[in-house]
Amino acid sequence: MANAKNILTFDIEEWFHILDSLDSIHPDKWNSLESRIEGNMEIIFRILQENNMKATFFVVGWIADKYPHLVKKISALGFEIGSHSDQHQIIWHQNKREFENDLISSISKLEQLSGKAITMYRAPGFSLVPSVSWAFDILAKSGIKVDSSVSSTCYGYNDGSTFTSLTKPAKIITDNAVIKELPMSSFSMFGNKVAYAGGGWFRLIPSLVLERLFANSDYSLSYFHPREFDKNHPAINDLPLLRKLLCYYGVKNCEQKLIYILKKYQFTDITDAVNTIDWNSCPQINLTNKQVSAQLAY
Repeated sequence: MANAKNILTFDIEEWFHILDSLDSIHPDKWNSLESRIEGNMEIIFRILQENNMKATFFVVGWIADKYPHLVKKISALGFEIGSHSDQHQIIWHQNKREFENDLISSISKLEQLSGKAITMYRAPGFSLVPSVSWAFDILAKSGIKVDSSVSSTCYGYNDGSTFTSLTKPAKIITDNAVIKELPMSSFSMFGNKVAYAGGGWFRLIPSLVLERLFANSDYSLSYFHPREFDKNHPAINDLPLLRKLLCYYGVKNCEQKLIYILKKYQFTDITDAVNTIDWNSCPQINLTNKQVSAQLAY
């Protein structure tokens, strides 16, 4: 694999779009909750513009409905947009028809607002796991060319299978097309995979350690949420202890930590990274005819 640049992405959702809580998982409750996304988006725009960085924004369709001007601004500023679903629900809670309808709805809204084709997708909660591998075929059929939904660290699904073992780019071969997969990057700590480049672990790990991890990696994919730059956003109280730690620890320092890393290393968006990678040398995962095979040597 040719060296890929560091990739910077943002999942554009509200502070209450956390999937572990019964208090906030249902869309019918969202309109009654305080909105904080607009101010948080301004922080992200400022960080990127001041550091002259590209990034990819995976936007929830529900956000596009309520704040269409945010989607238009993302596009107007020259940042690329992908789908982060329409109603931000875990894929394994959906059947094929529900998933397809949700995907198509999100793509339609984002294309209408941005004026550009939506060809990238990220699943809520990185929930594209082996039990719902049928989702790749629906993604391909719907025009998605690049997916960034697979994590070796998520939800305890690291069972050594083709999906959950991926930590570097791969090609997913479906009945409809080939999808380029950009999984979460990670490193091993005490026998477990840790997604150091974004989210809670980025905030937990000291800056000097992060700097070394980025320096020693030939592929890193960072992801952040608007709520991670909001020192005063409300907390959801019914989260498991580890999830609560990963959701809220270090939020007050996240902006400065990200700026520190951006000044050390150059980041880019998914399109630039995809054009840098030598896809002929990447592993292939064959999902055609329901046969799953992989070559996971890098």
